[in-house]
Amino acid sequence: PLVRIAIALALILGSVTGLSMAFSAFTQSPPIAMPGKTQVLYVLASVVAGHLVYVFFVKVVERREVSELSPGYFFTEIMEGAGMGTVLMALSMFILWTLNVYQINGLNAIDSLVHSTHFRTALFAGYLEELIFRAVIFRILEEKLGTWLSLLLQAVLFGFLHASNPGASLFSSLAISLE
Repeated sequence: PLVRIAIALALILGSVTGLSMAFSAFTQSPPIAMPGKTQVLYVLASVVAGHLVYVFFVKVVERREVSELSPGYFFTEIMEGAGMGTVLMALSMFILWTLNVYQINGLNAIDSLVHSTHFRTALFAGYLEELIFRAVIFRILEEKLGTWLSLLLQAVLFGFLHASNPGASLFSSLAISLE
């Protein structure tokens, strides 16, 4: 299992790194500083590349069909996950608002979200993190260790890999692990 995980990570991270290098050479700037439309193209290319490399890994290395990403299952899961995530975030924000911890100072058009560097970064990181931590690490560990131990291991790994984020602490890493 560890060899399969290492191969998958090398392929996925290698493809994204290669795209980053290519886009950076073309624009003469790192991905985070690329012009808006170029950055959108980079994010979409990275997500598609990561996805396709995962499919390649499963078909060539594991020699099986990629049932977890089949169109019917994949799109249903994406919509359910996005819906549940939206409801949970809205509920969290509502609770914070009622406790006077959160204020709404104005509303922006949806355009401002799509053109936001933070939104593009979240899309990029979110998809690739889910692919790596759930589709690769959790799934492969689960085959050998069972669901609960695999869930615990990948959650702790996920949480503590975020320890290098700006403002991160032991508490924030534990909170991310629990989430």
